[in-house]
Amino acid sequence: MVRLWWLVIPELLVLAGTVFFFLRRYVAWRGTPKYVYILTYLGWYLSMCIAVLLPIDISGTTYTNCLNAAAGSISSASVESVMSSISGIGNSSSSSVGDFPNWSLSSSSSSSAAFNNGSVPTSGGLPPPACPVPLMYIEEEYLEYFWIFLYWATFLLCWLVYPCLQSFSTAGDFGLLDKLKTTVKENVLFYGVSGVVLCFMLVLVLIWTQDFKNWYGIAMSCSNAYGQLLLFLLLSYGLINIPRTLWRKSCQAKSLKACQFQVVSLKHDADKYREQLTATLRRIKYYDEIVRREDVYRVYINKVIERCPPEYADVKPDYEEGDELTFSTATKLNYNIKAQTNLARQSESLYNSIVLTALRLEDITVSKWRPEQCALLSLHTHHFTQCCVVDNSATTC
Repeated sequence: MVRLWWLVIPELLVLAGTVFFFLRRYVAWRGTPKYVYILTYLGWYLSMCIAVLLPIDISGTTYTNCLNAAAGSISSASVESVMSSISGIGNSSSSSVGDFPNWSLSSSSSSSAAFNNGSVPTSGGLPPPACPVPLMYIEEEYLEYFWIFLYWATFLLCWLVYPCLQSFSTAGDFGLLDKLKTTVKENVLFYGVSGVVLCFMLVLVLIWTQDFKNWYGIAMSCSNAYGQLLLFLLLSYGLINIPRTLWRKSCQAKSLKACQFQVVSLKHDADKYREQLTATLRRIKYYDEIVRREDVYRVYINKVIERCPPEYADVKPDYEEGDELTFSTATKLNYNIKAQTNLARQSESLYNSIVLTALRLEDITVSKWRPEQCALLSLHTHHFTQCCVVDNSATTC
């Protein structure tokens, strides 16, 4: 029977709200398709459920080990008492068969009842061991089902659903069936090449170890090694980046220098992606002028124009690189306009964010030595209150 399982429900509800908050914070609600939003929410939620199940699993395992240890000690004490009873019966001449003590049934029933109640029976005057039931306890058989479902759900989402979803979302095709065909082609090619490489590596490992009977275990070890290597790389990045960020934030002058360095790099990326987007918009403008209304490809050009950003109205057509419009050309234009628009918006957003951070740090740093310039400098940003609240007694970095 599952004990105190209902206490897990509030944690799952709080986790669902937290995931929804982060998605609304970091994902554009209007510009994102609803199926992408739902599948992303599902993947984040299932991954964060590990943080709920892991403490329950650890506490349940500790409780089970405590019960097993107590059962072992009680069984050994019961055996000793039974042996002493048998020896006493053999030595006594006045005892008969009818007087044989009925210790087996009572001992078994009391022990099973005590274990079902979450406690451990006493035997031979020994004190009961301390095995308190955890606050949130789920029996192993039910918890195993949860872990199996969580593992295979995240496995399928990671290696099958999300790659196909990415290919489907970024495909430049106009029809649903065409997008599905492009998705299948890209993923079959990817998994085909990956499968050949993995099989080749597995054969090399088998030849090196010369253990052809345990190939299944070796394949599992290789997959675990890949996961551990990936986790080690990501964890090592976090172990380096998080202390470095905290170290920079401890000194405003160092944070300002780091922001000024990033501004140059992000400005270069933003200009590059903006130039690529402008070139694509000029080609679309060219096809918009030469393709007539009764043309077969006019429908596709209109769909491409619908994806163009507002600055499309201000660009001029590119007559130099213009060529004849075909279906593959329209598909490529549709793919480029989606990808380049996202890259341009992403780079500009990062650039604007780092510029505002650099201006705020510059205002605070300058106002430490010249408080009268705080109001003037804060006009460059919208952080007047933050800039004026400065600790003048702070030491220099």
